[in-house]
Amino acid sequence: MNKAHISFSNRYPLDLIFAVALFLFFIAVLFHSLVPNYSHLFNRYLSTLPKNAKVYFLISDKTIDFLNRRGFDSQTYIERMKLVQKYLTDAGISYQVINETKIPSLHRGDVLIALDTINLASKTKKELLSFLEQGGRLLFNYHFGYFQDGKYQGDHLIHTITGLRALMEVKHKTDLFITPKLLSPVAGDFQKAKTFDYILYDNVPLFHSNQIPDAVMSNWNANSTPVLEGKQLDFFDAGVEWHGTYKKGTWIYFSFPSYTLTDNSFNMFSYFVKNALHFLKEPVTVTPYPYLDKQKVVFISEDTEYQYQNLEHFSQLANQKKIHVTAFCVGYLAEKYPKITADAAQNPYLEIGSHSYSHTKIIGTPLKNMEREILGSKLLLEKITNTKVVGFRPPREEIDDNMTKILINSGYIYTMEKHKTYIYPQQEYPGLITLPRHGTDDYEYIINLDWNKEKILEQIIKETEFLTRLNILYTLSVHTHLLTYGSNIEILSKYFDYLNQHPDITPLMGKEIALTAKELKNIQITTNYSVNKIFVQITNKNDKQVHHFRFRIYYPNITLLSHPTAEIIGIRTKTVSNNKKEKYMDIEVSKLMPKSTLNIIFDYQ
Repeated sequence: MNKAHISFSNRYPLDLIFAVALFLFFIAVLFHSLVPNYSHLFNRYLSTLPKNAKVYFLISDKTIDFLNRRGFDSQTYIERMKLVQKYLTDAGISYQVINETKIPSLHRGDVLIALDTINLASKTKKELLSFLEQGGRLLFNYHFGYFQDGKYQGDHLIHTITGLRALMEVKHKTDLFITPKLLSPVAGDFQKAKTFDYILYDNVPLFHSNQIPDAVMSNWNANSTPVLEGKQLDFFDAGVEWHGTYKKGTWIYFSFPSYTLTDNSFNMFSYFVKNALHFLKEPVTVTPYPYLDKQKVVFISEDTEYQYQNLEHFSQLANQKKIHVTAFCVGYLAEKYPKITADAAQNPYLEIGSHSYSHTKIIGTPLKNMEREILGSKLLLEKITNTKVVGFRPPREEIDDNMTKILINSGYIYTMEKHKTYIYPQQEYPGLITLPRHGTDDYEYIINLDWNKEKILEQIIKETEFLTRLNILYTLSVHTHLLTYGSNIEILSKYFDYLNQHPDITPLMGKEIALTAKELKNIQITTNYSVNKIFVQITNKNDKQVHHFRFRIYYPNITLLSHPTAEIIGIRTKTVSNNKKEKYMDIEVSKLMPKSTLNIIFDYQ
């Protein structure tokens, strides 16, 4: 060994050099793993789609000709299509108007909007099916293709594309409503979803579907299907909107005429059409679970007032059956029965909320009284139970702006009041979540069903199934002097058994629902694409970590090849389900770090 080598080795031992090099290599690998790689954002081109996919709007010459020949007013059709075009333009949607002769020139990935198109030529029918077979996208509705070359064909073309089976025609009614499903590729930002009027001046087709529709006909309270011709519709016969695939193509069909959309608000039209076009144009659509890691949630609460002592039975039942519940207690009665109240608060399955201090009207009373009813009841209940009270249920289900200010300043985080048109918990005021009520009050159950326990239980379960199929919160509101009184509590006991037999339905306390809705509002999901990879980017704006976050990814026109991976080491992903028939996958992410962005990577072909 020469002198130079000896000198170098003594000053910098080889094992130290190797250790430093290994350390630097480890740091480089760790840095690469922990820091998201955004190079894919520079390539937004997804190879399965053509670069210049466009949206086309059909004005059907054959429909106009058919209406004229049959003595109908074709001008009504023309005016309705002009109004739809105006709304599309106002919504910022770019499109090109065409007639039937241009359909053969449409390309794979193009979207065709064909509304109120009741008559088609046989040649056009073949061209439309060919367009879909080759990867076209179709948004269509109503009596689409019910006539071909002027001859009645019924639902044959709709059935060919969608698989739906026509049952009957629904006659014009004024008391119908449309309620959307939350966990759906056409729901978009479901936190804005609402029930809206089903405006009808004509008969519409009714279909049977084997899959859950994207929207259904409902009653005003959005907790059941409507009654038509003296019979309540089966859930799978009450659909009004569906999505699916035909060969390589994708479609959305809704059974109502275009004026049902345009005669509602512009915001509703824009929400409906933009969500539909996003699903049709994009290779994937991603939507979060409505309650972070849960699809179906119910909220069971007791108005703890008259016959207050029955709070004890309500609490014992919840503890026995391990069902999460909330008791909204009247303050002065909690003061009268402090031990019952304090004992109930120790139940890990029961949350204590406020039902005011005196259970009297609050709206319109002096400010001092409002504060006593809202803040005073909260402080009293917290003193008795030694727990934090964050939920408020107003007497008479009435809340005004003055009450809202006091609620926020008092530290409440949620309320439950009267029926709402929106179907997901909303933050109507900063910091205060309103739980929308869509279940029937136990008073109505008991009176309308003549105290028949079997019928009451049956109705509760029916409403639960209807709402949870649509991922809408079912709210069961009971009272200490009604459903939790005496032997009536047997109904609740059997309902709790039903819930335990259906683990996909999760009972949550009010505070759990409110906090979940708040957290979800601060989570954003976007998608980016590169050749053979899809990046689902999840941004958590919350100040805290979110555990077990789940989302659904719909992939109608591609095939997802592998289990997705997270870009950051230590974060696990799990495939909860993969429905290859309806072409969606449910994914769970083990955690979202506070104030962070995470990419989940899918391979596809």
